[in-house]
Amino acid sequence: MKRMFMYFALILLTFTVAACNFGGTDPDDDTDIAVQAVITLINALPETVSLNDQTAVTSARTAYDALNETQKAAVTNYNRLQAAEARIVNLLAAKAVDDLIDALPATITLANQTEVQAARAAYTALTTAQRALVTKLDTLTAAEATIANRIAADNVISLINALPATITMNDAAAIATARAAYDALTAAQQALVTNYATLTSAETTLAGLTTVQSVIDMINALPATITLADQPDILAARAAYDS
Repeated sequence: MKRMFMYFALILLTFTVAACNFGGTDPDDDTDIAVQAVITLINALPETVSLNDQTAVTSARTAYDALNETQKAAVTNYNRLQAAEARIVNLLAAKAVDDLIDALPATITLANQTEVQAARAAYTALTTAQRALVTKLDTLTAAEATIANRIAADNVISLINALPATITMNDAAAIATARAAYDALTAAQQALVTNYATLTSAETTLAGLTTVQSVIDMINALPATITLADQPDILAARAAYDS
């Protein structure tokens, strides 16, 4: 009887141990589950990450950081998470520049020069990869061209405005300088010179003064005592005067 009881106890113990092993938790299983969860989060990230995926990338990073060192080493696609994070950083940097460009007014004037320069400086500070993600570069380039055209045109406007109201022969050099500066402009820049008519008027006046001075010089060149030998010079002076 005692012997039968021992057999029964042994059988009961065997079933108890088996039940414990069947229902117990293996720490290695927990590790595998945690690692697989992080791997799944990372794999769920799209091939081409956008700013819309920032929350998902942050969640994957938080889950990864919660692992212990052994578990982290088992995450086989960690480089995918790093690449996604790097792209988010680049996208945010590019967006900051795009936002600066978007803030520029539709009509650019010299009053916007500081903002345009700030946007260019921000773009220049980006890495090559970040620059490639800027979508508004054409807008910035156009704004810079407008500023450059305005500056060039304003320089010529200043030269023309500096001409006196009453033109004399002494103004010939200043008029020539203004003309040369105007001619050096592009067609777009010339269109911005609002006082071009003042320059052409000054040139017309100077041309008339030059003609008059030429006649005066011809007359002054005649000798004090006229002889028949001076007849051609006298006739030339007359013709010039009459014209």
